[in-house]
Amino acid sequence: MGLCACLLYTSVRFNARGPDGLLDGKAPGKPPLLHDAQRQALAAIVESGLIPAIHGVVRLSLIHI
Repeated sequence: MGLCACLLYTSVRFNARGPDGLLDGKAPGKPPLLHDAQRQALAAIVESGLIPAIHGVVRLSLIHI
C-alpha cells in the first residue's frame, strides 16, 4: 500500500518546516518581465495617452510594448 502524492508532499513539507509547512505560500511562478521602474514608465505612457507624431501609433497593442 503506497501513499498518494499529495499526502507524501504534505508530510515532506511538515517534516521540513513543522506546522508552518502546512500553510500554502505564494507560488514562485514566472519572474516578471518588467522591473518596477519599467512598469511605472509604461503606466505613465498608457495613462497620458498616445501622441501619434511622437509615438508613431494611435493605439497600443502587444507588439508596441
